[in-house]
Amino acid sequence: MAHRLKAKLGKQASQPVCGVLYSPIMPNPREPSHIQPGLVGVEFPGVNVDRGGNVTIDTEEDAWLPTRDNPSLENIREIPRLAAFLVKLNLRPTFLTTYRVAATPWAAEIIVQQQTNTSEVQAHLHPWNTPPLREPSVPRNSMLNDLDEGLQRAKLETLTELLTEVIGRPPHAFRAGRYGCDCKTVAALLATGYRIDTSVTPFIDWSGTDDGPDHRNAPLGPYWLDGSGPPSVPQETGPLLELPLSVGYSRRPFSRWSRAHRVLDSVAGRRLHLPGLARRIALVQKIVLNPELEDVSSMLCLSERLIEDGVSYLHLTWHSSSFLAGLNPFGATPDAVAMLYQRIEGYVNGLRDRVAIEPLTLSQFGARIDRARHDERFGGSRSVSSLGRSEYP
Repeated sequence: MAHRLKAKLGKQASQPVCGVLYSPIMPNPREPSHIQPGLVGVEFPGVNVDRGGNVTIDTEEDAWLPTRDNPSLENIREIPRLAAFLVKLNLRPTFLTTYRVAATPWAAEIIVQQQTNTSEVQAHLHPWNTPPLREPSVPRNSMLNDLDEGLQRAKLETLTELLTEVIGRPPHAFRAGRYGCDCKTVAALLATGYRIDTSVTPFIDWSGTDDGPDHRNAPLGPYWLDGSGPPSVPQETGPLLELPLSVGYSRRPFSRWSRAHRVLDSVAGRRLHLPGLARRIALVQKIVLNPELEDVSSMLCLSERLIEDGVSYLHLTWHSSSFLAGLNPFGATPDAVAMLYQRIEGYVNGLRDRVAIEPLTLSQFGARIDRARHDERFGGSRSVSSLGRSEYP
C-alpha cells in the first residue's frame, strides 16, 4: 500500500517548497518523505469560531496491509508512552479505535485509560476484520464504500456496541479505514447515532485504489452531511459534522495549484517524475498534516497557508502502528520512530511560535462548531470559546 500512497500523493524525497524556518529545537531532518493523511478546517461562512488544534490517532492493528485473521496488536503497548508525550505537549488527542483493538482485553484496558478529561476514544472501522464478515476477503472489500448499505451498518453497529461496552459511552466520532466513506456510510452513521465524521481527504482521489472514493473537490473546512449525496459535497442543514483531513499545497490559491498538480500527477506526469521535479524546483508541493508523511518545515508551511486562508482549526494525525519499529514504512526502524516524536514536538513548538491555537479533542471542537451554528441561527449569546466536552455525550 505504501508505494500506491506515494504515487497517489506525488511525493519524492526532496527539500520543501515553503521558506519556513524550523523550530529551534529541531534540526533540519534529512530523510525520505513518508505518507498518509490527517485533517484541517476553515471558517464556517458567517460563523466566528476560535482556532483550535486537534490530534487524531488511528489506533489499530500492527499489520499495514488489511489482515482478517488473528492480527497482532503489539503497537498498542506503546500508547501509554505516546499519550504521556502528548500530555507534556499540552495536546488533547482522540484515539480512533478499531474493533480488533477493543475486542482484545489487554489492549482494551490500555485504550480505556485514554478516556480522560484531556483525551478521548472514538471509532475507526476496518471493514476487513470487523464482524459480520459476510463479504469475501478481497482488496476491493477493504474499502467500506464498496460494501452494501446493510453490511456497512451491521459492521458499524458491531463496532459501536463493543466500544460502548469498553469505554462506558457510545462513540460519536468516526473515521473509515482507508478513508472509504460514501453516502451509504453517512446514512449508517446517522442511523447509529454518530455526530462527527473524519473520513474525507480533500484533493485526493482514491478511486484508483480498490475503487475508493474521490474526495478531490471536498471543502477544506467543517461542513454538514445528511446522506443524500457524496460525503465530499456539503449539505446546508445536515446533522452530521464532517471534519475533513488537512491536505493542501505549498502555494495559494489551492484551487489553482490543485488543477496544476492534477496535470503533474497524471499517469504521463508520474512517468516523467513531474511531481518530484515540481517540488525540487520549488514550484508546488502537495502537503498533508501528518508527521509520517511530512517534515517539520512542510507541516509548518501547510499550516501557514491554511491560516492565511482563515482556518478555524488544524488537525495533526498519524497511525498508532508507526510508533513500534518495524511494522510499517513510517516507523521502519527505531531511528524512524524517534524522528516521528521529534517531528511532532518540532511542529507543535514551531506552530505555537506563530499562532495561538487551543488544543481540543474532536468532541470539544465539534461542540464548538455545533453551538456556533445554533447561535448563528437563533441568536444565542453563549461564548463559542467557552464550549467543551459537555456539549457531546
